[in-house]
Amino acid sequence: QRRCCMCILFTPVRRERIGQQLIDECLDPFLDAEITAHDGPVFQEDAVEFFVTPHATDVSIYYGYEMNIKGALLDYIAFGGGREWTPNIQFAWQSEDVKIATTYDGTLNDHSDTDRGWVLEIAIPHDDFRHLGEQILPQDSDIWRAGLNRNAGHGGQFGLWSNTLTAKPSFHHAAYFGELTFSDVVVGR
Repeated sequence: QRRCCMCILFTPVRRERIGQQLIDECLDPFLDAEITAHDGPVFQEDAVEFFVTPHATDVSIYYGYEMNIKGALLDYIAFGGGREWTPNIQFAWQSEDVKIATTYDGTLNDHSDTDRGWVLEIAIPHDDFRHLGEQILPQDSDIWRAGLNRNAGHGGQFGLWSNTLTAKPSFHHAAYFGELTFSDVVVGR
């Protein structure tokens, strides 16, 4: 049976695929998050960014979902994606019915001790992607393009799933997004 959403679970040390869920493990010695408001500047804290487009060959328009440890979401649609930094990000666009869950192992915003890390899970309804005119539910072998990124908080680490070929962390270079290939094959059984 087709799922109605794309579920991604972020955690960056261990990485495996379970159905439509990506598991990724984030080790972080200093957990840092204060932002709780929707569309707040979560990228300034420990945050995970997910950029995605259902267009395998045209990355000029993509969606952005940026989330912190507290589950605050910054969502937008971006125009003009390519090799250079994406010039036009529209924060007025709002995702619909996105679900976020987080857990962490440590003391949030207490930098006097050493924390272990955190996990973030996001479920994005496929209907969010209807604005680009693609079929809403991906089919077997469909390829989408995506960027999975990790922002550093206090003493944390930056991480990229696909190299953007920049000297410093710089994520909005859509030409370098990786590929997500959808499959009807059941994994792990």
